[in-house]
Amino acid sequence: MKHTILSIAVLLGICCWSMPQVAMADDTPAVETTGKKKKKEKKPRNVVQAFKNMTFFNAEEPAAVQEGEEEEEKKEDAIAPNNRAKYYIYLSSASWCGPCKALMPKVVDQYKAMKKKKVEVILISCDSSIEEGRKYLQHYKAPFCGVMAGEAADKNLPGYKAASSIPYAIVVDKKGKVVTAGNGASIFETWKDICK
Repeated sequence: MKHTILSIAVLLGICCWSMPQVAMADDTPAVETTGKKKKKEKKPRNVVQAFKNMTFFNAEEPAAVQEGEEEEEKKEDAIAPNNRAKYYIYLSSASWCGPCKALMPKVVDQYKAMKKKKVEVILISCDSSIEEGRKYLQHYKAPFCGVMAGEAADKNLPGYKAASSIPYAIVVDKKGKVVTAGNGASIFETWKDICK
C-alpha cells in the first residue's frame, strides 16, 4: 500500500513538474536578468488612435488586389469601427462557442439602436483565423467589424484584457477607460443603462 501511494505521488510530481508554466498578465514591468527594467509598451491614448494600428475585418469578402496595385493604395478602403462613438463594446466571442452563438443574434438585433446612441461593437474573434471570424460575422449578418484576439488586440486596444471565458464583453469610453466588464449576455441586456 505504501509503495502504491509513493508511486502515485512520484507520478503526480513528474506530471506537475513537466507541465508548462503559464505567465499571468499583470501590470508589473518585466525585469531582465541584468536587473534593468524593460520598457513597457504603451497602448494608444484613446480608442480611435488604436484603430490606426489594427487590421479589422467585416462580413464582406475582401476586395482582390489587382495586378500591379499596391497594398498601400488599398488603405483608403480600410475597415474600421465608427470613430465617433461615445462607447465601445469589445465582445470576445467565437464561432465554435455555444453561448456565443446564442448571444450573437441578440447583439445584431440591438446594434441599430446602439449605433443611434453612439455605441459601437467590436468583435474580438477567438477563432483561429480571420476567415473563420469573417464567416462568423457573415452567418449572423453582423454589421459591425472584428479584430483577432491576441497580441494585436492586447497591445493596441485601450482597456482590453484577454478574457478567461467567452462570451465576454468590456465596455470602454472613447478614451479607453473601462466602464464595466463581464459576461457578454448580461452586458448586452443592460447596455442602455451602462452607456448613458
